[in-house]
Amino acid sequence: HKNHTVLLLALNLLRKERGIELPLALTGIDFEGRKSLDLLLGALGLREVVHFLGYLPRQELRDIYRSATLLVFPSLFEGFGLPVLEAMSCGVPFAHSAIPSLEVIPEGATLRFSPGSPPEIADTVGRLFDPTLRRSLRTAALLAVEDYRPQVVLGRLQDILAREGCPLPEAVG
Repeated sequence: HKNHTVLLLALNLLRKERGIELPLALTGIDFEGRKSLDLLLGALGLREVVHFLGYLPRQELRDIYRSATLLVFPSLFEGFGLPVLEAMSCGVPFAHSAIPSLEVIPEGATLRFSPGSPPEIADTVGRLFDPTLRRSLRTAALLAVEDYRPQVVLGRLQDILAREGCPLPEAVG
């Protein structure tokens, strides 16, 4: 469901059609489809630019975000998409699948693409190299991430529960 195959096809299009050679770091636990991805990497000639980093501790992951040029999140489905929120909080320009769970992210803070279209993903990623757009996305993302601070989210949850007649109990001292 992470849609790595389509992302690799888009990366190949960027390289062949636009001359953009991007290193790609994939994080997270190993998954069942890794062998087929390795075969695709070989067929596309991308072995040297795609790196499987595996699971990373929180600080290392934060360092990866801070050093990243951009984040591409091509998932087919997500509960919410924590990597997108993490990228926003680090000011990383990003693009993601136009899927329902990620529609809550303000449009000006991100670029969206159809997750099944390598050409559309490649085009969207290519747009992320425009310095003016990058600055605009970064600024909007840093503002939008404020809506997801724990205090803000908890306040909204308390308001919703209170309206529904189920307020949270007061914290015990």
